[in-house]
Amino acid sequence: MENKFLISLHKIDQLHPTQFCVGQLEIDSKLKLYAKLSSHELDKLMKIKSVPLVLGPNQVSYMIDRHHNVSTFLQMGIKEIYGHVISDLSHLSLDDFIKVMKICKWTWLYNQHYKEMDFHQLPTHVSKLVNDPYRGLMYLLREDKILNKDESVPFIEFFWAEQIKDHIKNLAPDEDSIHKAYLKIIDLLLTKQLVIKDADLNKAKEKSNHVIK
Repeated sequence: MENKFLISLHKIDQLHPTQFCVGQLEIDSKLKLYAKLSSHELDKLMKIKSVPLVLGPNQVSYMIDRHHNVSTFLQMGIKEIYGHVISDLSHLSLDDFIKVMKICKWTWLYNQHYKEMDFHQLPTHVSKLVNDPYRGLMYLLREDKILNKDESVPFIEFFWAEQIKDHIKNLAPDEDSIHKAYLKIIDLLLTKQLVIKDADLNKAKEKSNHVIK
């Protein structure tokens, strides 16, 4: 879909996150994928993945999506990314700005332990985002289309993760632990011990059969 907003270059150092965590597994996957691209292909991708921004008090730019892509680009040594401003709220007081951000669901104020935090506690740089292995697990389930993302629901992967945490506790960040959790989620979905409305049970069964074989 064509972006109706003006896209321009923005320094990553000047962009503020609106969430506390990322899934490092997703970033690692993107690093491998993007490393295969030519400079022209990478530039084209960055434009397609333009970061939606909201201007806050003091003209601070807040990212309301694409945290994983920006984290990936930063780890690749890229200093500037393409972004587009979807709303200018710079005229508001900080308190009113925060209220609007919450009402519009442009921020996810929970840390890696899914404890609610304050907007003022958000990291001020994407490099300060911490790893949430549950978010990495959601990436795998989404990529394999076992869970289908509804683009109209902000931060939906974190909502999925909240549901899954009740069934898989204290998930370690290593790939082996996440893979085992992935297989357990498939089993829970197929046996209906876990019900997520965005789940595709046919895809889950396909993956289950593939693993058994």
